[in-house]
Amino acid sequence: MFGGLGSAGTMGGPAVMDGVWSVAGWNIIGTKGFFLQGNFYDTSVFALFFFQMVFMDTTATIPTGAAAERWRYSAFMLYGLALGMIMYPVYGNWVWGGGWCSQLGAKLGLGHGTVDFAGSSVVHAQGASSRSGSRS
Repeated sequence: MFGGLGSAGTMGGPAVMDGVWSVAGWNIIGTKGFFLQGNFYDTSVFALFFFQMVFMDTTATIPTGAAAERWRYSAFMLYGLALGMIMYPVYGNWVWGGGWCSQLGAKLGLGHGTVDFAGSSVVHAQGASSRSGSRS
C-alpha cells in the first residue's frame, strides 16, 4: 500500500517498501511488502502494519452495522478478504501511499491533491462503497 513513499511509509525507518507500479508517471499500486515477505523484518514496518490493520478493520466494520443479521457469515468472510486484500490497499495507495490521487496537486496544479483527514476518505469511503454493494 505504501509502495510510493520509501522511508516515509515506515515513519523514517528503512526504505524497504519503495516499489511502485506506474502508468504514464501516475503511481497506481505498491509492488513490495506483500505478506511482509523478504527483508521487511523491522519494528517500524510491523508498527505500520498493525496501525493500518486497525484502520482496515474499521473499514470492514462500517457496513456490518447496516447489514447485521442480513448476510451469512461466509459472505462476510469473503467480503472481508476482498476488502482487506484488494479494495483497501489499492485505494489506500492512491491516497496515502504516493498514488495518483495524492499526486493531483503536484502534477495538475490542483492545490494539495487529495487531502485525507484522519482516514475520512480512505476508511469511510471504502466502508460506504462496500456497504452499497451488500444489499439483498
